[in-house]
Amino acid sequence: MKHGLASHRLLPDLVALTVALLMGLLLWTLAYQVPFSVVLAIGGDETTYRRHDDAPFLHGFNDPEPDSDETWQWWTLAPGYAYRWTESNARIHLPGIGGGRWVVTLLADSGRPAGEAATGSWYVGEQLAMAVQVPAAPRRYRFTAQASSAGDLEIGMQMQPFQPANDPRDLGLVLRSVQITSAAAAFQPPAAAVLGWSVLLLALFVLAFLLMITLSAKKFDRYLLPVFPTLNILAAVGLVGLGNWLAGRLGRRLGLRWLGSAGSCQSRMWIRRKISSG
Repeated sequence: MKHGLASHRLLPDLVALTVALLMGLLLWTLAYQVPFSVVLAIGGDETTYRRHDDAPFLHGFNDPEPDSDETWQWWTLAPGYAYRWTESNARIHLPGIGGGRWVVTLLADSGRPAGEAATGSWYVGEQLAMAVQVPAAPRRYRFTAQASSAGDLEIGMQMQPFQPANDPRDLGLVLRSVQITSAAAAFQPPAAAVLGWSVLLLALFVLAFLLMITLSAKKFDRYLLPVFPTLNILAAVGLVGLGNWLAGRLGRRLGLRWLGSAGSCQSRMWIRRKISSG
């Protein structure tokens, strides 16, 4: 009797936990539907005049310029804007921006005298994004980048070293800004790691709930009702993953690259209907 009474008292808490987990999964997904764009001012923000906010995201970069021991108001110094020299091997690491594809825009110039160009290669993770010849005049470069399964984006820059006289630093090119914009106009999924943790939490809840019901002295069919919405979500996620995998394999076998994308789109539409109806 005591076990049955304890189970009955825990039921409202378990229902509340189910709602909280489902709302968390829904809000995480909806958060990635908001068009996202961020500009990382390299070397200093010309609007707020703040400096070093870019430092946590940069690896293999020299100190911001322009700089002078005579004044801290760097924006009054020539050339009138902030920048950093990269080293010959530099990286920009943007953690947790979300899964999917992104448009990367870099404002850069060679920084070399007599109009010489800086040559090198830019990477997204370990994949080559583009080979570049950056002229002395500032120019914007755009390319698409795929975030990692954890939702991180890493841009690598390997440039031919530039060694001017009386400057011992390792120099690559001059970078002024980095802009990241979502490339997806349709449904934007969360990063696989975020979605994976959400599914794991829901699965653990189902197992814990079933274990409690099994050990309880009182068993009624209605006690299982809180589990069905969670199982509905887990089933939808599993079927979408299976559908995408099958569509991708079938598309590669038949030489139809669009089939994987079409299957993914149809699967996402199906999961929306499943969640809304379930």
